[in-house]
Order: sequence, then C-alpha cells, then structure tokens
Amino acid sequence: MLDTRFIANDIDLGAQAVDATQSVDIYRLQVGRHGLLKAEDERQLGREINETISNLVFHLISSEAGLEKLEQLMTDYLFGYQNKDGSVSKRWAMSHEPAFIENLISSVIDLIRVTRFMNQEDSDEATNAKHNLAALLNMLSISRSYLVDLIDDDMQASPSLRKQLRRYARLRNQLVESNLRLVFSVAAKFSSVGVPYNDLIQEGNIGLIKASDRFNFTKGYRFSTYALLTIQNNVKSAIQRKYPLISRPGYLQEKMSIIREVRNAYIQKEGRKPNLAVLSELTGIPLSQLERIESFPNFSVPINTSGASDEDLTLGIEIPDKYQNSAALYEEQQQKQQIEAALAELNSREKQVILMRYGVGYKKEFTLKEVAEQLYLSIERVRQIEKKAMRKIMNE
Repeated sequence: MLDTRFIANDIDLGAQAVDATQSVDIYRLQVGRHGLLKAEDERQLGREINETISNLVFHLISSEAGLEKLEQLMTDYLFGYQNKDGSVSKRWAMSHEPAFIENLISSVIDLIRVTRFMNQEDSDEATNAKHNLAALLNMLSISRSYLVDLIDDDMQASPSLRKQLRRYARLRNQLVESNLRLVFSVAAKFSSVGVPYNDLIQEGNIGLIKASDRFNFTKGYRFSTYALLTIQNNVKSAIQRKYPLISRPGYLQEKMSIIREVRNAYIQKEGRKPNLAVLSELTGIPLSQLERIESFPNFSVPINTSGASDEDLTLGIEIPDKYQNSAALYEEQQQKQQIEAALAELNSREKQVILMRYGVGYKKEFTLKEVAEQLYLSIERVRQIEKKAMRKIMNE
C-alpha cells in the first residue's frame, strides 16, 4: 500500500534526526525519480486498472453475499445524489438520472441471480451481465477503495484474488507516483498561510490517492486535470482545520479572500476604501450578502474565553432544555432507536420507500403512485419493495 505520510518508502528519514526542511528536500529528490506519463501511457494504465477492477467484481459476485454487498454499495452511492423527494441533486453530472441507473443495475443483478438459479453462470448472458455490471461500476466513478473494502478475509484466501489486489495496488501507485509533482505545485500556492509545508504535501498526497481511486480514463481528460481539484480541496480542508475552535466555513473564507483582494486593489488604485455598493459591483457578491459578511468579526474567539471585566464572564452559550419531562424524553429516544434498528435491516431503496409510505421525516404519507413517480418505478414494483421491506422488519 502507498504510504500517505511519506511516499519515499525506500529512505529511512530518522524522524527525530531530520528536520522538516530536510525531509521536504529529500522527498523532492525522490519525486524526481518518477517520470511523467504520456497521454497514451496513461490511457493504457487506465485500461489495465479497469480490467483489474472487472476481475475483482467477478470474484465479488461469484457469491450471493458478495453480490448483495456490491448492490448495496452502488445503490447507496446513487441514493446520495438524490434529494429527499427523489429529485436529482445539483451536483449530479451524468446524462441519465440516478433512479434510471439504479433500475438498470437492479435489472443486471436480477439477471445474474436468474442465471445462477438456473445453473447457467457460464452462459453468454451471464458473462455479458457481469461485464455490464463492471462497466456500470466504472462509469459511476465510485471510489475503488470501497470495492476493495468489500472483499473480506474469506475471499482473500483465493490466490488469484490476492494477485489481482496486488496488481491494482501496483497500478494505482504507478499512477500516483507519476503525478506527485502536482502536489508540490498546489502546496506551493498555499505555503504562506501558516500551515507547515510538509503538512500541506501530506494532505495533497491524500487527495492525489483519492483521485487515483476514482479516475476514469474513458471520460477523455488527463489524470492531472482531474486530480488537481481533489488535491486543492484536500489542502484547503487542512488549512481550514488549522483555524480556532469556531471557524468560518470554507466557502465563506473564499469569499472573504476575494473581498480582501478587491478592496486592497481598489485602495492601491484610488487611494481610499470602497463603499459596500462599489465592493458589491466589483466582486459580484449581492449587497445584502456582502453586508452580512462584513458584519462578521475579523477574529475567532474560543467559547470559553473570559471577559475583560472584573466579573468572571465567559462567551459560553446556554441552550435551554425543551424536554422538562425526562420520561417523555426517554420514550422518544426508545422510539427513535427502534425505528433506526428496523431501518438498519433495509437497503437504501427499501428504506426510502418505507420512509415515504409512512411519512417518516416528511409532512405526509405518500401513496404508492406518488412514491412510484418520485422514484421512477412502477406502482407494482413499489408495492413489491414495500412488502419485502416489511417482511425484513417483521422478521418473517
């Protein structure tokens, strides 16, 4: 496995003997040993990775338990791209909606189960279904680390499976090592924000590994293009964690940086500070939102900081307890635990159907027709899902 703390595995730094500057310099030398991949080499590496992942999928679905785990992984992933009412989340970028792809996955998995039941696992239909399922997995760009995590100790007893796992680790490491220069270029941009440079590199390496687990070469762009955003997000998250106990959200911090840069540029040019109307026009931030941002304090204060007066005051916040009756609170907690325990037995689609049918978390109970319309299913299919879910809940 690739060491996210220090990728130059072949050098013993002696953590206590080498300071941060020396470690970064030695690390930079190790990065220079790995050459950049050409576009064709990158595509070939992507094809080998997809082939290895397909082999892992075939091993996984060779048992019913593995097939259920894979189905749960894919449906949970798609469920995360849907709002509570079943509508598509804004960050969904594929041409087909999540519900359509979920139905397609269910159809392919049902076909695999049917061929297994009929002892036709070696038929052309079963083989095509397995390849289609592996292709759908690659198309969704689900992190391959999740797929590897599904493979339990019993499955790893197979020598051929262990060989495929080692092959995937080698291919992924090759993709990561050939793009380590990206981490240096991103870390250099944030080197003056107060976070140690070697910490920025470490966080950038983690982002690079995450990108390598999701990259799909069939999309047509280079890996460096895809990985750059993931590396930047990881580095920015590390910087945000460096702030005091109560810190500003990342999106707000970015807007405040834009405002500060525009204000400084205006002062340099005009010799005076811009008013909020001018600042709003230059930054493109609505005036009402700009007023709220400007009203925030320029520093963070821990919630237990004492006041300046003689009285021992703190900034602690007291939250009143709305539950005066402890018996009522206990009963409500028990009910929540029972509901959560019952829903834990269901997959994401069954859980969504039950929640909508009984109005849990919604303002009303949905009819079969309304649920079918929201989840892009037939009424009969919703009825079957609800019946199956209730059997699981009732332990029939």
